[in-house]
Amino acid sequence: MKALLTAVLLLAAATNAAATCPQHHRPDTFVDLAVPEGAPRPADATAFSVVGDDMSIEKLFATVGPPDASDGSTTTIYVYCLPDGSEVRIFSRDGTTIDSVRHGRQEIYKRAKKK
Repeated sequence: MKALLTAVLLLAAATNAAATCPQHHRPDTFVDLAVPEGAPRPADATAFSVVGDDMSIEKLFATVGPPDASDGSTTTIYVYCLPDGSEVRIFSRDGTTIDSVRHGRQEIYKRAKKK
Protein backbone atom coordinates (compact mmCIF):
# COMPACT_ATOMS: atom_id res chain seq x y z
CA MET A 1 0.00 0.00 0.00
CA LYS A 2 2.82 2.39 0.90
CA ALA A 3 4.50 1.72 -2.46
CA LEU A 4 1.25 2.45 -4.30
CA LEU A 5 0.82 5.74 -2.43
CA THR A 6 4.41 6.72 -3.21
CA ALA A 7 3.88 5.97 -6.90
CA VAL A 8 0.69 8.06 -6.98
CA LEU A 9 2.43 10.98 -5.26
CA LEU A 10 5.37 10.83 -7.68
CA LEU A 11 2.99 10.79 -10.64
CA ALA A 12 1.08 13.74 -9.20
CA ALA A 13 4.32 15.66 -8.66
CA ALA A 14 5.41 15.03 -12.25
CA THR A 15 1.97 16.07 -13.52
CA ASN A 16 1.97 19.26 -11.41
CA ALA A 17 5.44 20.20 -12.64
CA ALA A 18 4.14 20.40 -16.20
CA ALA A 19 0.64 21.57 -15.33
CA THR A 20 1.14 25.02 -16.84
CA CYS A 21 2.15 23.62 -20.24
CA PRO A 22 -0.43 24.19 -22.96
CA GLN A 23 -2.20 20.95 -23.82
CA HIS A 24 -2.09 21.40 -27.60
CA HIS A 25 -1.43 18.51 -29.99
CA ARG A 26 1.73 16.77 -28.92
CA PRO A 27 3.63 14.44 -31.24
CA ASP A 28 4.68 10.94 -30.16
CA THR A 29 8.18 12.30 -29.50
CA PHE A 30 6.92 14.67 -26.74
CA VAL A 31 7.89 13.46 -23.25
CA ASP A 32 6.93 15.14 -19.97
CA LEU A 33 9.86 15.17 -17.55
CA ALA A 34 9.68 15.14 -13.75
CA VAL A 35 11.15 18.34 -12.31
CA PRO A 36 12.72 17.74 -8.89
CA GLU A 37 11.07 19.54 -6.00
CA GLY A 38 13.00 22.69 -5.09
CA ALA A 39 14.71 22.92 -8.49
CA PRO A 40 15.17 26.46 -9.84
CA ARG A 41 12.36 27.50 -12.19
CA PRO A 42 12.26 30.32 -14.75
CA ALA A 43 9.76 33.03 -13.80
CA ASP A 44 9.41 34.24 -17.38
CA ALA A 45 11.14 34.26 -20.77
CA THR A 46 13.67 36.89 -19.69
CA ALA A 47 15.43 34.15 -17.66
CA PHE A 48 16.72 32.85 -21.01
CA SER A 49 18.41 36.13 -21.96
CA VAL A 50 21.58 34.66 -20.41
CA VAL A 51 21.98 32.27 -23.35
CA GLY A 52 24.96 33.01 -25.55
CA ASP A 53 27.46 31.20 -27.76
CA ASP A 54 29.47 29.99 -24.76
CA MET A 55 26.52 28.50 -22.84
CA SER A 56 25.99 24.73 -22.98
CA ILE A 57 22.75 22.86 -22.31
CA GLU A 58 24.22 21.65 -19.00
CA LYS A 59 25.05 25.22 -17.92
CA LEU A 60 21.56 26.39 -18.94
CA PHE A 61 19.96 23.66 -16.81
CA ALA A 62 22.13 24.72 -13.85
CA THR A 63 21.16 28.37 -14.35
CA VAL A 64 17.39 28.29 -15.04
CA GLY A 65 16.57 24.76 -13.89
CA PRO A 66 15.62 21.54 -15.65
CA PRO A 67 13.12 21.51 -18.52
CA ASP A 68 9.52 20.35 -18.12
CA ALA A 69 9.53 18.25 -21.28
CA SER A 70 11.58 17.06 -24.22
CA ASP A 71 10.59 16.75 -27.85
CA GLY A 72 12.13 16.03 -31.22
CA SER A 73 13.73 13.14 -33.02
CA THR A 74 16.61 14.59 -35.06
CA THR A 75 16.88 17.85 -33.12
CA THR A 76 16.34 17.71 -29.37
CA ILE A 77 13.90 20.33 -28.11
CA TYR A 78 13.81 21.09 -24.39
CA VAL A 79 10.50 22.66 -23.31
CA TYR A 80 10.09 25.01 -20.36
CA CYS A 81 6.51 25.74 -19.27
CA LEU A 82 6.23 29.25 -17.86
CA PRO A 83 3.76 30.40 -15.18
CA ASP A 84 1.83 32.45 -17.77
CA GLY A 85 1.09 29.27 -19.77
CA SER A 86 3.56 30.00 -22.56
CA GLU A 87 6.53 27.84 -23.53
CA VAL A 88 10.21 28.44 -24.13
CA ARG A 89 11.83 25.89 -26.43
CA ILE A 90 15.56 25.21 -26.52
CA PHE A 91 16.78 23.57 -29.76
CA SER A 92 19.95 21.45 -29.84
CA ARG A 93 21.19 19.22 -32.65
CA ASP A 94 23.83 17.47 -30.53
CA GLY A 95 22.28 17.61 -27.04
CA THR A 96 25.06 19.82 -25.63
CA THR A 97 25.13 22.96 -27.77
CA ILE A 98 22.26 25.46 -27.82
CA ASP A 99 21.33 26.21 -31.42
CA SER A 100 18.34 28.47 -30.72
CA VAL A 101 15.85 29.58 -28.08
CA ARG A 102 12.26 30.51 -28.90
CA HIS A 103 9.45 31.93 -26.79
CA GLY A 104 6.31 31.34 -28.81
CA ARG A 105 7.11 32.81 -32.21
CA GLN A 106 9.82 35.14 -30.87
CA GLU A 107 13.41 34.07 -31.27
CA ILE A 108 15.38 34.91 -28.12
CA TYR A 109 18.71 33.50 -29.30
CA LYS A 110 20.14 31.95 -32.46
CA ARG A 111 23.68 30.61 -32.73
CA ALA A 112 25.65 32.33 -35.48
CA LYS A 113 26.75 30.12 -38.34
CA LYS A 114 30.45 29.29 -38.43
CA LYS A 115 32.37 31.01 -41.20
